Amino acid sequence: IIYILLVLIWTGCSNNKLKGLVYYEDFEDMRNNNPLFLSKSFAHSGKYSTRLDADRPFGKTPNFKFKYLSNKKIKGVKVNFWVCLSDTAAKGKFVVEVKEPDTKSIFWISENIDASVAPPGKWKQISMHYIFDKENINQPDNTIIFYPWDLSKKEIYIDDVTIEFESVNL
Repeated sequence: IIYILLVLIWTGCSNNKLKGLVYYEDFEDMRNNNPLFLSKSFAHSGKYSTRLDADRPFGKTPNFKFKYLSNKKIKGVKVNFWVCLSDTAAKGKFVVEVKEPDTKSIFWISENIDASVAPPGKWKQISMHYIFDKENINQPDNTIIFYPWDLSKKEIYIDDVTIEFESVNL
């Protein structure tokens, strides 16, 4: 329960790095990052990255209501992040999820994080791009959520996350 509360508190202030349609997180600002999730062991840039492991299977979870992103309709999202795996057994996902106001999930897609895409001990950039092709996904009161997820309980480091929303004129 304490872990869940810490995650909720930590993610509650997640929108302060949104500039226009681009959100950036480098994990350097201690005011907006829970120290329990940060690591100085590996960092792609700066001093810190976020560490996922057996005790912390989920990372920072930025979330945004579509109505607060833009007065234009959001048609898609591009996500770029850097990942470093502790060993070949490390496996995870980076998830993009959309929930309706009643918290029903209506869109869930992920990108695999494993040794086939990121050699252990080395930083590798991973990019994702999704178009919202169903009308119900990008409704104003729906929330879009992003999170890294460690499936293996081995250490996975994430750094320099960029989320870019794509909009269209109405």
